[in-house]
Amino acid sequence: MEVCMIRRVAADCWTANETAGACQVNRSWGAIRIGLYIRHVSRWLRRFSRSQIHFVHGERLVRDPAGQMRLVERFLRLRPVINESNFQLDPVKGFPCIARTTPPQTLPRCLGKTKGRIHPKVADAALRRLRDFFRPFNQQFYRVVGVDFGWS
Repeated sequence: MEVCMIRRVAADCWTANETAGACQVNRSWGAIRIGLYIRHVSRWLRRFSRSQIHFVHGERLVRDPAGQMRLVERFLRLRPVINESNFQLDPVKGFPCIARTTPPQTLPRCLGKTKGRIHPKVADAALRRLRDFFRPFNQQFYRVVGVDFGWS
């Protein structure tokens, strides 16, 4: 049988399929279930129209926080007030922080310690298996929300 446990961190990600002699993605593991975004969005769309939901592209939020926040302001029909001066880069993690622009100007408000941490190295074969598993779910999610997040 193939050994799929790359690190203890990823151990719950796999279940052994004894009959096939291979490991499969463990769909019951919370970290996998939460990543099946189409399932969550489908439930939301039973209550709300697509036009009532705005999706923020996380990678773009890191690269261009003001631009992404302008899209949120526009979606909410708010008067635009957020601009580049509202953000500064955390020199250690590389994530944007909210700059404090009104007195007393203290340290910027940055993401918590679990954000921007160094992630464990995962074997290429495990990443391929996860990408293959998530691809159809992600493609369906992209179609429903009208945004290709580029995860596939």
